[in-house]
Amino acid sequence: MKKSEIKESVKQKDKVSNSTVYMNNPVVSCRKDKSDLAFLFNPDIDKELPINGTGILIWDFLNEPHNIIDISQYLQTIFSDCPSDDAILSDINQFISNISHDFLIEVDCETN
Repeated sequence: MKKSEIKESVKQKDKVSNSTVYMNNPVVSCRKDKSDLAFLFNPDIDKELPINGTGILIWDFLNEPHNIIDISQYLQTIFSDCPSDDAILSDINQFISNISHDFLIEVDCETN
């Protein structure tokens, strides 16, 4: 396999589907700091991850099942200066990719 094929394979693996529905893993706690940070902690794997203010908004929104399109629309209602749809979806995709394995669960249902 060529180096470029490996990179593309990794990109596809890390890409989040727009239709996949996510929700907070119920065992994970979110401890908000006095600053604009919070820390997700998964006691099952003894792993902690800091998230920023926007990450906190997404985390709180995922108390109920949503896909990344829902998340994008939610953030656009909060921030008047949101980047383009492609840019915000890319950022959400990256965030979900970073936390999905250890801190979120995929839900087998459709959202409204």
